[in-house]
Amino acid sequence: EGMPCMILRPSVVIPTWLEPLPGWMDNINGPTGLLIGAGKGVIRTMYCDNNGYADFIPVDICVNAILLATWNYIGLQDRTRIICNLTSSSEWQVTWQEIIDIGKDIITSDVPLNNAVWYPGGSMKRSKFIHHICVILFHMIPAYLLDAIIFLSGNKPVLLRVQDRINKGFEVFEYY
Repeated sequence: EGMPCMILRPSVVIPTWLEPLPGWMDNINGPTGLLIGAGKGVIRTMYCDNNGYADFIPVDICVNAILLATWNYIGLQDRTRIICNLTSSSEWQVTWQEIIDIGKDIITSDVPLNNAVWYPGGSMKRSKFIHHICVILFHMIPAYLLDAIIFLSGNKPVLLRVQDRINKGFEVFEYY
């Protein structure tokens, strides 16, 4: 009762909108990693409803909202909002398909990625069974083949480890 406490729940946090620099990020987890993976041709399939809304919030907006909520709670003694959802979907609705299409346009025309293993793209599957078949056909088999070529050329194979990390990332991201 006497301890000041608020719960602020952001949706999926993405790179900055404006501060300190537009697009700044310190990792490639989440949607950014998906776009980079699809842009490099490493991610060819994703278990997702392509018409579902992707609710993102830039990290700088999230931090500013936390500061504002803290000021309202402590400075203005506003105790009416102790649980807040920090989301963008009420202001800006975008589907997963729109995100992929915009990302593909940017990667293929404006900012091509180096070290691509396949043409940028891929598709989303609503069926988990079909997605798993596509993972085997378009992720695992090519990774085995390319790793075999890499190994035979005297270098250290890496693509199977990359695919393993991608699959673990999909499991975490599947809820969204």
